[in-house]
Amino acid sequence: MNRVGGPLKIPPVIAVSHSSLVKLDRYRDRLQWCLQLLLDRGADPNLGVEGDGAALIAASREGALSVMTLLLDRGANIELIVPGDENALINAAASGHLDAVKLLVARGANVNSQVWVEGPDGKGTWRTPLSEARRERQADVAAFLAASGARD
Repeated sequence: MNRVGGPLKIPPVIAVSHSSLVKLDRYRDRLQWCLQLLLDRGADPNLGVEGDGAALIAASREGALSVMTLLLDRGANIELIVPGDENALINAAASGHLDAVKLLVARGANVNSQVWVEGPDGKGTWRTPLSEARRERQADVAAFLAASGARD
């Protein structure tokens, strides 16, 4: 259930949650059904793949609220960081998904979480949900995070 496979060479739970098709009404229910089936059969909601993130991280990047809720209800770690990626809240903030940010904060995500991201030049920087929302010019997300106590 948690094995890497298929043409993408990633575990099924990540493939289903990474699909941008989740944004389309006609595919959302099917993908959520597939994810629920995988989780019912023992798929790890916290399984991560370096550079591709984990299921909750991917769903937050897409703003897929129903998928995020299912993963959180099934034990997905809200603060999980996979090497080569940020956490769910930082991804939702950077992508401008205010409803996803609100869901994660309501479920206990740390608005002041930090990840170290190294650039191609070898220099790195600390990133936070607020810094990423501002960097990506997501004003409504930045305002919500600041009102929730987030700092740069």
